[in-house]
Amino acid sequence: MAEQATKSVLFVCLGNICRSPIAEAVFRKLVTDQNISENWVIDSGAVSDWNVGRSPDPRAVSCLRNHGIHTAHKARQITKEDFATFDYILCMDESNLSNVKAKGGSLE
Repeated sequence: MAEQATKSVLFVCLGNICRSPIAEAVFRKLVTDQNISENWVIDSGAVSDWNVGRSPDPRAVSCLRNHGIHTAHKARQITKEDFATFDYILCMDESNLSNVKAKGGSLE
């Protein structure tokens, strides 16, 4: 059987403590359940720097726990390198997408 190429996905929201870490954790569980986790690099980040280093919001953790999903994520801001590193960058809403597009060339 041919080996599958590794893909990478980055989920992005405003603060990286609610929606994007939930999306990251759910996607991670899906690929793990399908036994294809070795084919994926999965992460999430924020367009803002407000929550860098913080754990997900307790409501997000509770939501995940209610579905049997664990996360140890710490919030981070997206970087210019993310645009070269990730095959897919999925924004959680139109505002996040606009911010990512606007910051795409100016991130440090």
